[in-house]
Amino acid sequence: MKRMMLVAVMAAIVSPVVHTQTDQEMIDRAVLAAPANGRAAVAVVKWDASGKRIEIRPGTNGMVCWDQSVWPGQRPFSAHCTSVANLPRVEQNREFFYKAGNAEAAEKLVQEAEKAGARKVPEFGSGNYGLVGNDQATARPHVTIAVPFATTETLKLPSKPTATGAWIMNAGTSGAHLMVPGH
Repeated sequence: MKRMMLVAVMAAIVSPVVHTQTDQEMIDRAVLAAPANGRAAVAVVKWDASGKRIEIRPGTNGMVCWDQSVWPGQRPFSAHCTSVANLPRVEQNREFFYKAGNAEAAEKLVQEAEKAGARKVPEFGSGNYGLVGNDQATARPHVTIAVPFATTETLKLPSKPTATGAWIMNAGTSGAHLMVPGH
C-alpha cells in the first residue's frame, strides 16, 4: 500500500504541467481559422474563469476568432471565427458546453433551448469558420453559412449532402446553415 501511494505521489510530482497559453499563443492559434485575406484584421477573444469575455486583440473587419479547444469536450486543436454579431450565440454555446461537460450533453441543451425558443439567433448570411483536429497539422477546415429558420423550400436547396453544391442542415431552426462541400 505504501508503495502504491509513493508511486502516485511521484507521478503527480513528475507529471507534465498543463501548459497555459499566453494571449499571443491564443491569438496565433485562433486566427488560423479565419480566411487568409482577413486574418490581420480579425478580433480575438477569450473568456475568463467567470465566463466574462475579454478581447485580447481588437479587430476592424467585423470578424471575431477564439480558441475553442479550452472548452469542455472539444478536440485538442479547435479554432473558430464568425461575425462579431454572432457572439451572443457563441457565448450561449459556451455556456451549454461548460454546463454539460461534453458535446453530447451540450447538444441536448441546445435542442432544449431551440424547442423553448431560447436560442440566440445568428446573423443571416454570416460565415462560420472552423479549423479542428487532434493537432494543427491534421486539423481540417469547416465552413458554414448561417441561414436561420431557412428551409429547403425557401432556399431551394437540398437537405442532404451533395458532392456538387451546398446543402442546408438543420432546416427550419435557428441553427439552419449552408454546408459547403469539401469543407
